[in-house]
Amino acid sequence: MRIWLCVIIILGLSASLFQQSLRVAKLSPQSVDIFSSVAPGGGYYPFMLEPWKPRVASNYLAQHLLAGIDNPNRRPAVWNIAWFIPCCAVVMAISARHSLFMIFGLYAGVTWGYMPVKIGGLLTRIYPWDMPALFFFCCFVLFVQRRWIRPLFLLLPIGILFKETLMIGCVAPLFLLGDRRGRISRTAALVAVCAAAKAAAGLLGGAPLFLSMRAVGWCTPEKENASRFLYNLRILAEPRLAHPLLANGGTFLAGIFAALPRLRDETTRLYLTVLALFTAGLLYYSVIHEFRIWFEAIPISLVLIVEWLRSREGRISS
Repeated sequence: MRIWLCVIIILGLSASLFQQSLRVAKLSPQSVDIFSSVAPGGGYYPFMLEPWKPRVASNYLAQHLLAGIDNPNRRPAVWNIAWFIPCCAVVMAISARHSLFMIFGLYAGVTWGYMPVKIGGLLTRIYPWDMPALFFFCCFVLFVQRRWIRPLFLLLPIGILFKETLMIGCVAPLFLLGDRRGRISRTAALVAVCAAAKAAAGLLGGAPLFLSMRAVGWCTPEKENASRFLYNLRILAEPRLAHPLLANGGTFLAGIFAALPRLRDETTRLYLTVLALFTAGLLYYSVIHEFRIWFEAIPISLVLIVEWLRSREGRISS
């Protein structure tokens, strides 16, 4: 019965997300352009920026799988739904008992990222790599919860071809393996495999093999060549309703608070380490009021909240 309830809710939420994505695509022409970024015969159109080129799997699949959709505004919406439904399936596997919470939390995070608003001179946009990155991070959390270390050697390199943020998952063996030698050797091996995948992505995309992101670059129309770290610090200091600390529908900050009573748990420390590395990367290389860039934190935040709920349920039952 629980599965059927989840299926019905997923379908309803997917319909809502489709309409919201369609609206965002109509408001932002770049959302449509980027889904046709690969020029015939290879190469990219001018609006494909260098930091985006190594995301070769996202760019290629978005271009070729959606080519048959005549209405270009529908392509980003279809793409989002095609990834949202598998994400829901994975989070259901992460915590079957709290699957409804996981699904609604996932939806809250995604719809927060696609709020049709204009912040810092930017309209909300849909890019091909944000939803795939969310899916691979959902899988990462599932593998961590099940202690599946070896499959990470396949998951992370594939995910890197969609978006490079999967690199931070390389720290997982440091927290999940028992002996110190095994932790260091497995982590080093995983880093080597993921570095090779990142270099291959850069080579295929015609971009730098490793570091393609820029710490100084476009922030707003008034700040076209500014330090993103300093700009982001200013954004954090400004009072606003849609504040980056409320990213992913508030689940980002809530997940951190939920983890604080469980700092002795190594899996919790792993998740907090991943969130710290991820947040540091956003502060240094991104513009943090583009809320879709926070998607990777959604499954980690949700599982931290679920673990807190489980601890409370255990206290009540005892």
